[in-house]
Amino acid sequence: MIIRYALGLVHFALAMFILVAGLYGFRFIFWSELLLQLALKIWLLGFGLLLLSGLGFVIKRFGSELQEYFAHSARLKRRLAFIRARENQLNRLYTHRINYLDYFHELKRRCLLKSNHRKHINELVDSIQRDLRAIRTSLPATAYQEFSQRLKVAQRQQDLANLINLQQQLHQHLAQRHV
Repeated sequence: MIIRYALGLVHFALAMFILVAGLYGFRFIFWSELLLQLALKIWLLGFGLLLLSGLGFVIKRFGSELQEYFAHSARLKRRLAFIRARENQLNRLYTHRINYLDYFHELKRRCLLKSNHRKHINELVDSIQRDLRAIRTSLPATAYQEFSQRLKVAQRQQDLANLINLQQQLHQHLAQRHV
């Protein structure tokens, strides 16, 4: 409603400017200057009303937005959204930690298995070396060197199958010696 009045005042001021231009053309200078001053004031009043009504609208809208923002239902919705976001964050963090722990447990398990494997291979190599020393006198020099060479290669390659095969051959040789 105020906007209609403001626009009406602006239109009226424009009409007065046209009237002032006409009076100035007919050399009515006093009346044209007087009406020009009046038209400028009416024009400023119209734009001032427009500005004030726009400002009032902005303030009213801002107030209603603030009221809506701080309303109980809106606060509950924001709280619920915060809780859901926090829950999602904690679920992602939990999943990340589980994956992290699984990775490092698997790494540790592999490291322990490798260490255990190496330990057993070294024990097997020691056992084979003892057996080889025990039958050294009964073996020809070339056979002893061959067994020693195969033992060194299998130990360097950490080849458990060849070590077991070598140990079985030595046990067979020992068994033949005692027969």
